[in-house]
Amino acid sequence: MKRVELLQQNKVKPFIVFDGCELPMKIDEKRKHKESRDKSLAKARRLESGDAAAVGHYKHAVNITPLIVHKLIEVLKKQDISYVVAPYEADAQMAFLAIHGRVNAVLTSDADLVAFGCPRIIFRMDDSGRGHEFKDSKLLEHPKLNGFTQQTFLELCVLRGCDYLRPLNNMNWHIVLEKFQKYGTYDKVIEHLKESAPASIYTGYKTEFRKAMLTFKHQRVYDPNCESTVLLSGLSEDELRSNLPKDVGNDLSFLGPWIENDVAKGIAEGVINPLNRMPFD
Repeated sequence: MKRVELLQQNKVKPFIVFDGCELPMKIDEKRKHKESRDKSLAKARRLESGDAAAVGHYKHAVNITPLIVHKLIEVLKKQDISYVVAPYEADAQMAFLAIHGRVNAVLTSDADLVAFGCPRIIFRMDDSGRGHEFKDSKLLEHPKLNGFTQQTFLELCVLRGCDYLRPLNNMNWHIVLEKFQKYGTYDKVIEHLKESAPASIYTGYKTEFRKAMLTFKHQRVYDPNCESTVLLSGLSEDELRSNLPKDVGNDLSFLGPWIENDVAKGIAEGVINPLNRMPFD
């Protein structure tokens, strides 16, 4: 709430976005996060309770549950602060709000917002209000991205490794960028890797790659105007299905299973638990 107060003191109207349901494409990442929290908790318990290192491990072990979010939302309501609980990921929801002009900028420390196409981001804002501004319109002006498009930049990000796709071995930013500059598209890069390092491309990688791309572009988000879930891209489900690669199929549940409008609204307003779909009260 200190950051919220800081924004208000500087005449900035905050709009808080929370994560909602678990996204199918992120199950492995969720498992890794849980394992990391469990390890931090075990380390903290082995140290003295007042030890500074123990405090750091305890902080890392905290799991933000829907009930914790619900209690914070009750505070936000009393202070008339705008908020929304995303049907799935807060990142995609924030990008949607920014792309459609519902917010002027997004404050975050997560670089995934760049891949989502968020037009304006303030990264790592500190307690004094200082941060680093990013503008999507300037992205492709970077000398190393000469010749790239928004599409090929997203392909670059996904091939490097993301929350939706198990990364390939030894594919750091320098190597991936070099290969894209040489071959131009992910299809050609993957074909090159199949020939030069066949063991690096695991079974089903190309299909999973396409699903990751689609998740960044079309993940389900909540539109407060129509009070229902929509695709981030603005396409209808029929329009998207008509253009899906054959190996992906027609099942769009990997973008987040469809949620009935009344349930989606209840989740967005913070009165329905996004995990079990039951009212909090």
